[in-house]
Parts: sequence; structure tokens; C-alpha cells
Amino acid sequence: PHLAVALHACDTASDDALAQAVRARSLLIACAPCCHAQLARRWSELPDRLVQLHPLRTIHTVPHLRSETAAHVTDAMRVALLRAAGYRVAASEFVAPEHTPKNRLLLAGRLRAGVPATRAAQEEGLAEYVALKSATGGAGIALEGLLGSVGIRT
Repeated sequence: PHLAVALHACDTASDDALAQAVRARSLLIACAPCCHAQLARRWSELPDRLVQLHPLRTIHTVPHLRSETAAHVTDAMRVALLRAAGYRVAASEFVAPEHTPKNRLLLAGRLRAGVPATRAAQEEGLAEYVALKSATGGAGIALEGLLGSVGIRT
């Protein structure tokens, strides 16, 4: 398809939609993610010995901060993984924030395959994802596993 759209796909349904769009080699992807629970849940399950020593300990242990931060980090991870899959990606607000707190739009356009700059951008996207995952406690998102079928390995 030329365009894949996912509007307020809850939690990992956004990852499912993004992975399906990448597998279909969609030229354009527009995704408005919603309900970012997976990463917050994974952070809450980190071993106490890791959390107590981690620089993000306060975020990992305070539920509201964990939930809010995980939503932003989840979308940052999605951006990095889409870059690793060969897309140029932008994240923005798409309606006035007073209308909805779930207001992020991820827009992705597929880069031309076989171009050296595309390969470099893909490697950079993967490195960004790995670094972000490591820096925030080692927990990843569903999209990481779903993109394994198209050769994205972390």
C-alpha cells in the first residue's frame, strides 16, 4: 500500500500496525499511538537490584512518572526503529492539546533502498534504539520483536 494509517491504536496495537506497514513496504505511514502501557509495565517489573542502582530510579518507582515517561520513550523508540527500517520519521502534535492528551502523530516516509545514505540512516536508527533501551533500564517495546521478520535485529 502507498499509505498506512493507525489512529489511536491502543498500546502494542500501534506496534502491530507499524510492523504491518513496514512489512508491506508502505511508502507513507501515519500513526497516532495511544495507551502506552507496555514499557511502563516492563519498567515496573525490573528487578529491584537494578532499579535501586539505576539513575532513573525515581521514574521507575513512581507510577505516574513511570507512565508518563514511558509514553514518551515508547514513541522515541518507535521513531528510532522506523528509522532503522528505512524511513524518515517526524513526530508532532496534530490537534490542540486541550482536546486530547493523546496527541502525538508519527509520520514516516520510506527512503530509497540501496542508497548509501539510507543504509547509514538505518544503522543510526538502530543504534539510537539500542542506546535508548539500554539507558532506560534494558526493556524494549513490542515493535522491536515484530520487526525481526524484516531483518531488524538489536
